Amino acid sequence: MIFLNPAYLWALLGFAVPVAIHLWSRKEGRTIKIGSTKLLRESDPKQSSSLHLNELWLLFLRMLVLTVLVLILAEPQLKQKVDPVPVTYLVEPSLLSYEQVTSVLDTPNPNASVRLLEPGFAEYEKGYLSEDPLIPNYWQLSKEMEELETDSIVVFTNAFAAGFKGKRPELNRNINWIVLDPGEPMKEPVLAQRVGDEVKLISVISDNQLLKFEKEQLPVNSDQFSINEQGDSIIVSSEGREVRLALKPQDSLSVLLVHDENSQDELRYLQAAYNALGNYLEIPIEVESVTEGNISMDPENYNTVVWLSSEPAIETSAPLLIYKPDSLVTTLIEKGNFSNEYFLTRPLNSENIVEGNLAEELFALLNQDHLPESGLEEYDRRVISPEEFQPMYTAGVPNKRTEEGTGINAYLWLLLLLLLVAERTLSYYRKQ
Repeated sequence: MIFLNPAYLWALLGFAVPVAIHLWSRKEGRTIKIGSTKLLRESDPKQSSSLHLNELWLLFLRMLVLTVLVLILAEPQLKQKVDPVPVTYLVEPSLLSYEQVTSVLDTPNPNASVRLLEPGFAEYEKGYLSEDPLIPNYWQLSKEMEELETDSIVVFTNAFAAGFKGKRPELNRNINWIVLDPGEPMKEPVLAQRVGDEVKLISVISDNQLLKFEKEQLPVNSDQFSINEQGDSIIVSSEGREVRLALKPQDSLSVLLVHDENSQDELRYLQAAYNALGNYLEIPIEVESVTEGNISMDPENYNTVVWLSSEPAIETSAPLLIYKPDSLVTTLIEKGNFSNEYFLTRPLNSENIVEGNLAEELFALLNQDHLPESGLEEYDRRVISPEEFQPMYTAGVPNKRTEEGTGINAYLWLLLLLLLVAERTLSYYRKQ
């Protein structure tokens, strides 16, 4: 037996209280009958005191009550032997839509445990299919895998690049990663604009190597979509399903770049990215570059505010991109502390603006209202090879538990209740 809070066992010294009470014995004095009390003087009450244990059963019950109460506070745990599972399979929920994967998982195997690659590692149930699977944080979950009671871990994953965030973890047990082909490239409409008698439809396309945009100019009577009676929304058929988008007239977008003398390189690359984005998508993007003390318009009037200055950023409800270098972050633009806040995590150069898809990320900020909360991450199907994302393995001994504790506080509370009833009943009859 082990105790979660062993310091409370010092409370057993409280045994001295009931023992002291029972040692101080007060009993009735002797009564002597006489004929007259005329010559007698008033004396002390008809009780005498002595150091002698009395009411032993009552003392025993009270000491038991105190013992049980102390044990409840100390939270005892009964040790039980743990038999680790020989092998545990972890499957990314998005892979459950593939018949080849589920056919293997549904095959009974008494020596294996099948769990989902998500926080908590829930047990896989036959026929389970996640309606809206999210891209897991692979490195964070790999650290939690060390706590699994198993001899071997095999992970079936898509290894999407969007799922590798934060610092590469250090593990003391080896994990076998199996990267599966994510399938055909995904195409998802994300923006629709009315331009005269035509509709400009912008879609994001992604496969295991790239993430890009596709622009289509279609007539309003095209059979690829349908416009509602009000003319403010459009339903587009995409990959066997229907996607509803807001249909708005083409308006110019505005961006505010706040900079200082130390951020001239970032300013130049951002201006070029916005100009290229506007030219390719044929969407007018007005970029205003000012220093921190020369902001003339209300920041709320801009579609995006980029803060490159070393001064504290202004408060605004518009999407706010703050220059905050962080060498531990793997993505170029990282979600911030608030719903509209984002961080530019490293100085810009000709290489990382291409590798980090700077233009695509800036487009997501400009059209935040039309994209899901996760931005382009939901559509990003680029993958990383196992050689690139493997955690760092140390030579330490894996934390394998051979025993686990089972709490017994529920039974102790029941015992305490019974002892209190017995103690009060005995005290009543013994007039204590």
